[in-house]
Amino acid sequence: MGGLVVDTGMQYYGWSRDQAIDFMWRTPPLPVPRGSTRQPNIGCGPGLAYMTGGMTIRRLRGAAEGCLGRAFDISAFTDGLAPARCR
Repeated sequence: MGGLVVDTGMQYYGWSRDQAIDFMWRTPPLPVPRGSTRQPNIGCGPGLAYMTGGMTIRRLRGAAEGCLGRAFDISAFTDGLAPARCR
């Protein structure tokens, strides 16, 4: 899970490689209780997909705001993200 945090830190916060390595050294992994068989609810794949989707939406919103300026309408933007059958 630390890799997902570091990747997010590098992408979202603009961490350098040295900052990411420092984070990994300073942050110990969570202890696993003896005999634990519980699986985490979210793995790196879904978490990474969620973060990538969020970054894409923020990028698209920024582009739309840049093109439309004051005419940008967040309601129209979000309506355009999902097909009508999903609303």
